[in-house]
Amino acid sequence: MLKRTLVFSNPMNLSLKNQQIVIAYKDSPDEKVTFLVLLPM
Repeated sequence: MLKRTLVFSNPMNLSLKNQQIVIAYKDSPDEKVTFLVLLPM
């Protein structure tokens, strides 16, 4: 099994919205990065 690890040097909030991971900086929550989550069937 392959595992992935996310490492951040700044405090961030992680959330899930519409099957996408949303990463937002705690200092400026308007700056967001979104990743599509692909799940095996």
